[in-house]
Amino acid sequence: QTEQLEAAVKELEEYRHSAEEQLRDLKNRLEHARKESQAAKRERDVVVEEIKQFEGVVAENDALKKDLEEATAAGKRSEDARHKLVHEVAALKEELASVWKDALE
Repeated sequence: QTEQLEAAVKELEEYRHSAEEQLRDLKNRLEHARKESQAAKRERDVVVEEIKQFEGVVAENDALKKDLEEATAAGKRSEDARHKLVHEVAALKEELASVWKDALE
């Protein structure tokens, strides 16, 4: 019976040793997972910040594009108005020359 008790004690010690090894392994895995989680959170924060920056760049680009389109349209209107004035001035010069010609005859 002593031998059976000693064998049972030895078996329990082996089981305890195995359980301690598994516990250490689980604690190591938990620590590793915690570090990975922290790294993933930092990476997520970096990505979120980059997204915000690019959203700002896109919004600024859209605003600049709109300003450029408006300036281009205003420039075209101005150019059209300038051409119209040039033609009107030329027509007035011709009319004035005609009036002077008639007056001198």
